[in-house]
Amino acid sequence: MSTAKLLDKRTHQVPGKLLTSEYFFQVPLDHAHPRDDTLKLFARSVERFERPVDASKADTKQLPWCTGLSSTVTAQTLAKHGGPEEQADYLRYFRADSIVEDCEAVRKVLTADYPDEKKKCNKTPGPANMMRGQLLAAQKDCKKAWFLLTAPASTAKVAERNRAYYNKYAEDMQRVKNIVHYLQTEDVKLPSGGTLSIARFRQLGIHFGFHGHIDVVHDTILRMASDLDNFGYFTAPTLSQFEGLLPFDTLPLYALVHELIYLQGDNASNWSADRVMKEHPEFLNLSTSNDDPIYFTGEMIYPSMFTTYSELRPLAATASILSQMSDWPTLYDENQLASNTVPVYASAYMDDMYVSFDLALATAKKIKGCKCFVTNTMYHDAISQPGRSDELFTQLFQLRDDCLD
Repeated sequence: MSTAKLLDKRTHQVPGKLLTSEYFFQVPLDHAHPRDDTLKLFARSVERFERPVDASKADTKQLPWCTGLSSTVTAQTLAKHGGPEEQADYLRYFRADSIVEDCEAVRKVLTADYPDEKKKCNKTPGPANMMRGQLLAAQKDCKKAWFLLTAPASTAKVAERNRAYYNKYAEDMQRVKNIVHYLQTEDVKLPSGGTLSIARFRQLGIHFGFHGHIDVVHDTILRMASDLDNFGYFTAPTLSQFEGLLPFDTLPLYALVHELIYLQGDNASNWSADRVMKEHPEFLNLSTSNDDPIYFTGEMIYPSMFTTYSELRPLAATASILSQMSDWPTLYDENQLASNTVPVYASAYMDDMYVSFDLALATAKKIKGCKCFVTNTMYHDAISQPGRSDELFTQLFQLRDDCLD
C-alpha cells in the first residue's frame, strides 16, 4: 500500500468557534505502479476550537475528513491526457477500488502517531458506502465502529415518485405536456451553450428523491409554463434556473463514471440505464395529446446527454469507450465481509429513489455484524437535512449502544 505525500497544510479559526485545516496530498494515479502519473487530493478537517487552560494538556482528536477539490475532471483537464482512449484509461482509476487506496494512503500519513483504536471511524452517505464496503473487505485490522448512512436505483421507484408528483400537482400534467410540445418544435439553447431537449427536460426527475424537491420541480414547471403563456418562449432567468438544477456541466465525472462504479469482472455497462428504460413503456410516452402523464427520469445517465450538455459534448467518444470497457477489478471480497469483526451501523430508507432498498438490505446481510436502522420517514439526503440528521444519528448510536436479545 502506497503512502501519500503531504504537500501543504494550513489551519485557520473561523466563526462559530471552529478550527479548520486544509490539506493537499499527492497519491499515485495507479497504486500498482506508484512511480507513474499522480493525483493531487484535497482534504479539509473541522473541529471545535477550544483554548485549553494548560496548552500542554491539549488533546489531539481524530478529525472528520471531507474530500473535494481533488484533481478536478473537466473536458479541458482531460484533454491534457490525450485523446478519448487515453482519457478513458485515466478515468478507470476514479472508482471505489482506487479511491479506497487513495484514502488509505492519506490515512497512513494522518494517523501515523495515532493509537490503533483511533485510526478508523467513518460516516458516509450514498455511493461513498461502496468505498466503505470495499475497504471493509480489504482490511482486517480495523477496530473502530463504522457508520454507513445508506446499489443502483430501480426504475420502479422512479415511476412511483412520478406518481407522487402528479398526485400532488395534478395541474402540472398538462403544463408538462405543453412544455414538451414546445420542445418538440423549437431548438432551445441554454446559457452555457447546451440544448434544452426533451430528454434533458425530463431529467428534472433526478430531484424527486430528495426531501422537498418535488416542490422544487413544481416551481420550475410553473415558471416554464408561465413563460410560455405570457411570452411564447422561455426567458433567460428561467433557462438559467433550469440549467442550475442539473449538475452535469459542472460535474462531468458524475456522468462519465456513474454506471462504471458498479462494474466488476468482464462486464460492460453498455449504457445500461438507457437499455433498461426502453423496457418500461410508462417512460416511453411523449404524447402531448393523450391522457397519459409524461414521466420524468431519475438519476440515470444516457448517451444523449453527451450531445445536449456543452461540457459533455467533447467527451462523447470517451464516454462511448468507457461504456464498452469490460475488464474491471473486483470491488468486494465477500468472504472477508462475511467474517467481518468491525462494528457496522447502517441506515436504509424504504423509499430511497437512488438506492434500491432490497439491494441495500441484501448487501447489509453480507457484512457480518452489520446493524440497520430501517425507516420510511426519510429519503436519501436525510443526513443533510436539519432535524432529520439529528434523528438519524440518534438512531444509529442507539444501535451501537443498545442490544437486541
